[in-house]
Amino acid sequence: MTIENISEQLNFPNSPYFCRFFKTIVHRSPIDYVNYYRVECASHFLTSGDMTVAEIAQHCGYNDSSFFIKQFRKYKGTTPKKYRMA
Repeated sequence: MTIENISEQLNFPNSPYFCRFFKTIVHRSPIDYVNYYRVECASHFLTSGDMTVAEIAQHCGYNDSSFFIKQFRKYKGTTPKKYRMA
């Protein structure tokens, strides 16, 4: 799934126009929204299950655990491990 495919499927004239429209509605870029959503899903798994951080990262669409941790810290202000212990 790409921004170009989404904008084409929704009949937007081009992908930059779609991105601007999306941001006015959601107040986030499409990529930022997807990353935010993935981190929110991960936070749910961290508090309600027994999966490892690496398993949660994979389950939420991150192939690289270190990138997942970096994104998690960006949105939650802490690491997944500390979030789980809180």
